Amino acid sequence: INDGVRGFIIDTYGVDAWTSVVDATGIDNRYVTVCPYPDEVTYKALGTLANLRGRDLQDVLDDFGYYFCMTYVPKMGYERLLRCMGGSLIEFLQNLNVYHLHLSMSFKDMTPPAFNVEEVTPDSLVFHYSSTRPGLTRLAMGLLRGAAKLLYDTDVEISILQMRDRNGCDEDDDKDAPKPDLESGGVPRGDGGGHGGGTDTFLIRFPTQSSFLQMHNAAATCRLALDPPTL
Repeated sequence: INDGVRGFIIDTYGVDAWTSVVDATGIDNRYVTVCPYPDEVTYKALGTLANLRGRDLQDVLDDFGYYFCMTYVPKMGYERLLRCMGGSLIEFLQNLNVYHLHLSMSFKDMTPPAFNVEEVTPDSLVFHYSSTRPGLTRLAMGLLRGAAKLLYDTDVEISILQMRDRNGCDEDDDKDAPKPDLESGGVPRGDGGGHGGGTDTFLIRFPTQSSFLQMHNAAATCRLALDPPTL
């Protein structure tokens, strides 16, 4: 993900902005895609970028999530794999746990998030996002918007029903989300209770979904390279 952060900063703000982030944080700018890195690296880079550009960190996290799906995923060749996770946005979201389970088998130190889809209607659903990492609510929202647009050419509206350890939210509550403490390496402080992570609940609205037959036909066009040629 840190290679994606570098691409996001360079593509959005230019090489000089990335150089400024590296100089200000002292992070190593030579990432190896398959190697794990501490969360502090990600927090520090995006937190410093927000500070240098005079932007709200939550907006930067949202922008990065959208960029990651819309630009970085196709660039790295992951788009086709993601398309095979479902013939509709609903199926895709329902299969996110399986996808992250697959990733955790390759990356042994990975602590994957967990997801749950409820209350599905033809034009909305309730989506639960659980993670041990604090302060990433808006990043998750950007990722969801980007995935819907990239994979299904669908513009979704996402509102927060409940944030971690909070009972009920309105659209301004994300401003109170944990923010990186740049003096301690960019790691979000959390809610002050010392307990990172938790569950966010979103309401996702989208245009009325196509018929089940159309969903089936879309899914049937997806074939992985390992499939027998007779399929």
